Amino acid sequence: MGLKNITKPTKKKLIFFVGFLFIGILIFISGEKKERIVQKSPVPADSSQVKKHLVSLTQTPKFRNHKNVEQLNAIAEYIHQTFNIYSDSTGFQEYKVDGKRI
Repeated sequence: MGLKNITKPTKKKLIFFVGFLFIGILIFISGEKKERIVQKSPVPADSSQVKKHLVSLTQTPKFRNHKNVEQLNAIAEYIHQTFNIYSDSTGFQEYKVDGKRI
């Protein structure tokens, strides 16, 4: 195999070169750092309020699954009441599991 065979363009060599070039370009483009402007909220988060919501949603007497529809509905109502404070409109999305409307 001489120098002539190495430099001779073949279909496999061209595909490899184009693929290598494409990957290199993708790496170069993704390496560019774009500055993202993050706006700070004018209203600070109240960590005690966040903890209260988290406890209310996670520490329930029953599991929150399709076998405990009452528990799911209680959580849904809690979320609905909480979002009503922060929004002018909220809604429910009903669905069926095992023939039961949830």
